[in-house]
Amino acid sequence: MSEVTSPLSPPLDEYQRQYEVLEGDARQLVADLDHDQFNWKPAPESWSIAQCLVHLNKVDRAYVGALESGIESARERGLVGGRRIRYNFFERWFIRSMEPPPKRRFPAPKKVVPAEDHPLEEVLERYLATKDELLDLLRRADGLDICRAKITSPLAKLLRFRIGAAFAFIAAHDRRHLWQASQVRRHPEFPKR
Repeated sequence: MSEVTSPLSPPLDEYQRQYEVLEGDARQLVADLDHDQFNWKPAPESWSIAQCLVHLNKVDRAYVGALESGIESARERGLVGGRRIRYNFFERWFIRSMEPPPKRRFPAPKKVVPAEDHPLEEVLERYLATKDELLDLLRRADGLDICRAKITSPLAKLLRFRIGAAFAFIAAHDRRHLWQASQVRRHPEFPKR
């Protein structure tokens, strides 16, 4: 986990706390699992714990690139200040719709649909490394007006989000799929050691 040495502005500070909780939740979720348990699926059309985490890795990595560009562009354009969170109706709805337990299903874009059978250590390491990159991006976004600076969604080119909404979406989306993975682990047929 990367260390942020000075306090962030309130909205970014909250996202930092959420990302740190997500790192702990992911570690706890896969603690003491073996390869077969990590890749076990309750049904052919369901995702395994591994697939949930691989999906998060793919989505989060896509957003890291978009956020890096968006933050750099916002700095160049001088979009600083603005500490109040103001997201539009669609952004608020989209973020809320990601929160677990899911009330609505969204089909994953093909480029972020996970394959089967993944090594636990590699997947977890990548998840944690990406969270470290997101924590660094929070630090780099500090001082920007995260409600004026925008990015284009890396997964749906017609959608534009405020940078702050993108950080919030990532946290909610991660909670959704970590919750989904925890349901796999709680499944009555989940393999025992």
